[in-house]
Amino acid sequence: MPQIIRQIPRAEPADLIEAPDAPPADPPEPFFWTKPSEADPGRLRPISALIRDTFRFAVRNLRSALVVALPAVAALAILSLVYGWALRPLFDDTVDGDFQLRFLLASPVSLVVGAIGSYLFTTALAHLVVQSESGGTVAPGAALRLAVRRLPRVITVNLIYGLLVFAVFAAPVFFLQLYLFERDLGAFTVWLYLTAGVVAYAAPQINVYFTAIKIEERRPRFRRARRLVRGQRAAVLGRVLLWQIVPAASTAAWALVAVDLGSLGWFCFSVVTVVIVNIVLTTAFTLLYADLAGISAGRAVMEKGVTRTEEMGAGNNAPISQSA
Repeated sequence: MPQIIRQIPRAEPADLIEAPDAPPADPPEPFFWTKPSEADPGRLRPISALIRDTFRFAVRNLRSALVVALPAVAALAILSLVYGWALRPLFDDTVDGDFQLRFLLASPVSLVVGAIGSYLFTTALAHLVVQSESGGTVAPGAALRLAVRRLPRVITVNLIYGLLVFAVFAAPVFFLQLYLFERDLGAFTVWLYLTAGVVAYAAPQINVYFTAIKIEERRPRFRRARRLVRGQRAAVLGRVLLWQIVPAASTAAWALVAVDLGSLGWFCFSVVTVVIVNIVLTTAFTLLYADLAGISAGRAVMEKGVTRTEEMGAGNNAPISQSA
């Protein structure tokens, strides 16, 4: 029986076969990093609304604010003990020791302890305010943990700012005053006016920047604070100066009461004034920053137990909150 040989058709390579209606290929990714566009600065709420919202938040969240104020209260307790130890030779003749040496040792301790307690308190409170504005919630314990992580950044920025202020303003004023002592004080007056003008110009963006370093996930740049206050510098400065009534009233109360440094009365009065003043100022300045940064309720994305509030138009720095 004859055999039939059939030719096997030659197979075409798969890469040569054109797929019908193939979707277009995506454009190649750029090999360089492109900076995302930032939203325009937001509009400030009226002064009456800012005052109302500040005290409304303080009343509604008083319990949480008192919880995050515990580091400041603990710092004041340590300061009371330190100053009581330093001033004891002035009131007790039986105590041996040099008063000047004790006070010299107490000053740096009080400065460090007071700064840590105050920064932890205000940073945690700023997180409570910004989460309330963005439609999220954060427990006081989570806010304190966030404040602990922000603490090195906040202390570093404040230290650098203090050194710059001393180098640019305080030291020249001191030496100028020594030179002009019993001489023409006209140049000294001109220097004071110049310093006041520089401070008035830079105060709005400095205030916004110091609030941003407490609540932003990434370290913000100073030029972003300058961009946020652009066109609204006078309005921001007016609101910042308005809220200076609160510390001025606190200072007047201290002058009227005149409690002994380091005593029990000093500690109780310090707790009341420090907590109230910081709650009012931190809430007001955080609301001011929330207006400028355009923080609004966004969608929450859960990432490993952390709730990240993605702001709608808040730029590339969004605050985060941890769920308790």
